Amino acid sequence: MEPPRQVKFLTYNIWSREVMVVRARMEAVGCLVRTQEVTPHIHRIFQSHDWWKWYTCSPVEEESIASGQHFCLLLSKLQTESFCRRPFANSSSRRCYLEARVNLGGGMKPIHVATAHLESPVPPSPMRCVERPTQAEHAVSAWTGRRTSCSATT
Repeated sequence: MEPPRQVKFLTYNIWSREVMVVRARMEAVGCLVRTQEVTPHIHRIFQSHDWWKWYTCSPVEEESIASGQHFCLLLSKLQTESFCRRPFANSSSRRCYLEARVNLGGGMKPIHVATAHLESPVPPSPMRCVERPTQAEHAVSAWTGRRTSCSATT
């Protein structure tokens, strides 16, 4: 396989708005898609479209589907070697850092792509003043120390 001449990224915070123009956005994007706030309903919508089969998708925890909580997804049209999910220890809503190791082919080194979803700054919690900075530090630490072990999901 010839390596791509360019790699396109899309970061897409679904925002639990299930009336979005999902199909048009997904058909317009390129190789790697990073999403946050995907609900089980939106996940089913994604799976029902033709473009879904173009991508390798990060695994979804059954607990997230069963509980109806939203979650992050990474999608790749390129060969994906592995996915790694690191839950935030202080998250009451199962937020996490999610990373994929993607092979570009053609003898190029693999790249790492990641997304994270921090606690939402909404009342009644006082804007998540403690959780959000701690989770941001966790995500940066995970990214910079990504060679350390992780509960990899493939």
